Order: sequence, then C-alpha cells, then structure tokens
Amino acid sequence: MGYRSQVVIAIPKELLKKNVSILTDLEGFEISQTEETYYFSAGSIKWYEGYNEIDRITKFISDNADEVGFVRVGEDSTDVEELGNVHEHDIYVNTSISVPSVQEVELKNLKLLFGKTKE
Repeated sequence: MGYRSQVVIAIPKELLKKNVSILTDLEGFEISQTEETYYFSAGSIKWYEGYNEIDRITKFISDNADEVGFVRVGEDSTDVEELGNVHEHDIYVNTSISVPSVQEVELKNLKLLFGKTKE
C-alpha cells in the first residue's frame, strides 16, 4: 500500500497556460479553480522523491516558487511540507482529531447509567 499523502498545488492561470503539460502525467488529482488560480488536490497519493513525475512537478514548483503554492501532509501528523507562496493562494493546514463513529450520549444519561456522582 505504501505511505500516502494529501497534496494541494495552486498554480495561477497564466502560469498554467504556459506550462499545462507539467501536470499531464499526474493521475488522481481533482481540479478546482478560482478566477485567477487552479488548485490540484489529491487526498491519497504516493508522493515520493525519485518518481519521475513527482520530481518534475517538484522542480516546477521550486522554479516558480514566487507564483505557485504547494502543501503536502503525510500520514504522520508531523509530516507537513510547504513550498512556494502558499499563503498567497490561501492554502493552510488544519489539524484535527478523528474518533470512531459513535452514538452521542448526554451527560445526564451517563449519570443514570453509572450512578449519580457528587455535585
């Protein structure tokens, strides 16, 4: 299965017009846009150095760091990578905690179930 990452790449429309072939080999990306920027997002991708298409897009991002934004979040909660001008494109990492899907219980029902506690 391998280590998976979530990746977002923001490319201004004018830069993408000149370099549209840069993303043609990448599969599994959803594309959205604002008036000025295209956002390429992948929720679960193997983003490894040494893969030709990954190295190519990483070089493109580095070469155009003033214009492009890139964020990668790995499976490990401390594995976050930002390149380029992420804040210009409003790309931010939000951390959260997930719990199993469960039935919610009200506090008063807990008291009834486990006995009344000191108040």
